Amino acid sequence: MGLRTRRWRVILIAVVSIVWSAFPGLSHASIRAQELPQPPDVSAKAAFVRDISAGVDLYDLNGDDRLSAGSTIKIATAIVARATVDLDSEVLILESDPVEEGYSTMELIVGDTLTVEQLLLGLLIPSGGDAAQALARYAGATLLGVDPDTVDPQQATTRFVEAMNGLARDLGLQNTQFVNPDGRDAADQFTSARDLTTIATEFMKDETLREMVAMPTYEFVSPGGNTYTKANTNELLAEPGVVGIKTGSETQAGACLILASEFRANEVITVVLGSELAYDEETSEKTVDRRYDDARAILAGLEADYRWVEVDDPATVPGLEDALFAWQVTMRDGPELVMPTSGDDDLTFRLRLGAPGEPEQEVGRVLFFAGSTQVGERPLLQATAAQSGQSTPIAA
Repeated sequence: MGLRTRRWRVILIAVVSIVWSAFPGLSHASIRAQELPQPPDVSAKAAFVRDISAGVDLYDLNGDDRLSAGSTIKIATAIVARATVDLDSEVLILESDPVEEGYSTMELIVGDTLTVEQLLLGLLIPSGGDAAQALARYAGATLLGVDPDTVDPQQATTRFVEAMNGLARDLGLQNTQFVNPDGRDAADQFTSARDLTTIATEFMKDETLREMVAMPTYEFVSPGGNTYTKANTNELLAEPGVVGIKTGSETQAGACLILASEFRANEVITVVLGSELAYDEETSEKTVDRRYDDARAILAGLEADYRWVEVDDPATVPGLEDALFAWQVTMRDGPELVMPTSGDDDLTFRLRLGAPGEPEQEVGRVLFFAGSTQVGERPLLQATAAQSGQSTPIAA
């Protein structure tokens, strides 16, 4: 997603700090510790935005509030299923798998057989609650070490949900608890916009899953011989720069959305929870759904409030090329820097180097700052003999 061209001044001050003992590494999470700005006015109860390429949080509106999130939690269901069973495993659909009328469904047929991959498509594209039930039963039985065709569905699902909560613990989530695999409102089930951003980041690392949520539709024939066709519930998927990932809505949850968008070379996750949602009492037709308006407002706010800066070519950052050459190091490729458009803070850098090493060995970091705030970092590698004579020492 392109940003409108702005004229801005980049002044580089190179301050090289040589540390001949062990040099400390800085995690992406430490890049910005200051209080985050709120997004533009939205109807959502909570929203959180993170540039997952740069590891920088950009907006926070009640990001740690514990809320219902509807079917957005199915991304956690997908992650656990992928970690538990093979994509080509075949699942017999039982009477316990279809969901009640009124819930989203991929319209599974009892007695049919589908692959795990096909069920994941049904889980993520039309947000099938029946696909969630089938996957939880099958993968839960696998975790229990029992036959998925004869297992007590509730027992298997309970075991699967335990694995979902294990995922939450592994990701260090503080405000998430699962009690079902499909996101139906439940008293003890909750998550937060920040936690969902972290789950979405993990989800998007899986190439198979990220390809699925980018699909506008699917049509396939199951191993049992039945044809399934459905469209993606994400109404923003066709818009420029949008690459996924998941919708959700429920009575308590309201309208929810997790969105992955491209901002230049970086990928940004936007989560909105509890956007305004209303239905006609007589027809049950949806009359108000503000999640997409909320997401559009947030994306527009990002373009106004932040700029993405390319630093892979040192010529765009005056002084950096000379500093890298002088210390015989190269800079590894990485994401673009994210900088606020407000203020006149100059972009500066500092080289933090350890002892010289073997060629291509990591020997330090280059830290980038806007004013006193660190806005990014890149690994530094010891230059090879050939690179030492080059005028532009950049590692691929």
